[in-house]
Amino acid sequence: HERYLNLLEKKVLNYPKRFGAMTGAMLVYENKPIAIASNSWKSDPFQARYAHHVEAIFRHAELHALKQGIKYLNSQHDYERITKDELKKCTMYVLRLAYEHLMEKARALAKPCESCQSALAAFGIKTVVFTEYENGWTIL
Repeated sequence: HERYLNLLEKKVLNYPKRFGAMTGAMLVYENKPIAIASNSWKSDPFQARYAHHVEAIFRHAELHALKQGIKYLNSQHDYERITKDELKKCTMYVLRLAYEHLMEKARALAKPCESCQSALAAFGIKTVVFTEYENGWTIL
């Protein structure tokens, strides 16, 4: 898992800082990264569908990566709609870099919110790896 988290970290370093941190997510299908995304201030109907409250409509990295990954898999396999069986082969990685003491950055807790966990489960994503503090990580 560390290999994918390191790859994601390189991408996240280029994302805009939001509230002193940068968050990114990567969807991996059969050991191949197929989508990488960040949090955004744009509202998103896909995010709103799984939101637990009306103000949680801004695009989270996890659901943006899921949406991109589904588009990619549909285009690669000529599926009309990707099946949950195919999505079960995916792993979602979520990484957060927090800034402390001016410009010092470190991995931080990136556990998906309840809304993202619900959506990932609904689409059959069984394995979610997210960063913890001090360069650790956890599997949901």
